[in-house]
Amino acid sequence: MATNQQDDFDVLKFFITVMVLLTVIVAGFDIMLQAQVSDLTRKIKIERSTLNQMNDLAGDAQFREWIARDRENRNLGGGSSADFKALLTDRASKLGLKVENTTEQGNGQDLGNGTRELRFRVRILGFRLEQFVRFLVSVEQEWPGSKVREISDLQLDQKSQLWNGMVILAIFKHSDPNQ
Repeated sequence: MATNQQDDFDVLKFFITVMVLLTVIVAGFDIMLQAQVSDLTRKIKIERSTLNQMNDLAGDAQFREWIARDRENRNLGGGSSADFKALLTDRASKLGLKVENTTEQGNGQDLGNGTRELRFRVRILGFRLEQFVRFLVSVEQEWPGSKVREISDLQLDQKSQLWNGMVILAIFKHSDPNQ
């Protein structure tokens, strides 16, 4: 009977040990999750504070006017006509296009608000349409405010099965020569 009591005692000791171990594991997970909740709560408070500050700034009329002016000026390129011509030549050569002629059309058209539009006529020979479209897209992406105004000529050369074309591109500059 003594061995039976000894076995009962060992089983009781085992169950107590398992319960203590499980309690420690649960407490560890509780501490870890509490730390995550605290961190997430802190991040939410920071985000909420930032959104409140943005809301306060959006209510400021002077700030809205400044943003509007900045957006208007974003469409104005920062380089010269020669820089734009160099960009055209560079993009064409990277895409394997042969630019025959790039000419600037006059002094540009005054659009008011201190800006003027400069137009460039670009003649390209012997291309596939895919190359041509990629060229036009890359120019518009690389030069802020550049626009394809017109594809004035597009003809298929029957012998080579390649296209020849002329496109008119426009950029926008400040009218004031000091800027």
